[in-house]
Amino acid sequence: MNDKPKPSSAWNLKFAAGALVFLAWAAVVSFGLRDWHDEYLVGERAEATTGTVFEIERNNHGQFDYEYSVGGATFRGGQVIAGSPRLSVGDKIRVCYDPLNPSRSTLTTFGEVGARPIPLLLLTILAVVVFLRLQSFLDKYYEPLE
Repeated sequence: MNDKPKPSSAWNLKFAAGALVFLAWAAVVSFGLRDWHDEYLVGERAEATTGTVFEIERNNHGQFDYEYSVGGATFRGGQVIAGSPRLSVGDKIRVCYDPLNPSRSTLTTFGEVGARPIPLLLLTILAVVVFLRLQSFLDKYYEPLE
């Protein structure tokens, strides 16, 4: 006696599983690419100014909180920097900001986002692997279409 579900239900389940994997992948990639493109455009127009470190949050991965002025207005930002340079409260630092939205700033440069598509590529490979493993799993437990 064959307990496997009928072929039509197997096809529907495989299609639905594939569609879910694809939709999840498409959503993450589209948001990631939109964010990357936005950062790239900001990097093209970014300007630099001098800021001052006003706090170092040791309990928050060593985040540096800083303030800077643009056009007479004062803004604040905070960032964790890989390799944590040795900064102290009161130190002067270079701050890159978006001239269209001066409250948006970074201590690195907006142009350092060139590697962002790499995680998206890895996510694509992972989605393909998940899809293929899922299809293989479903083939094992469902009768193939004839």
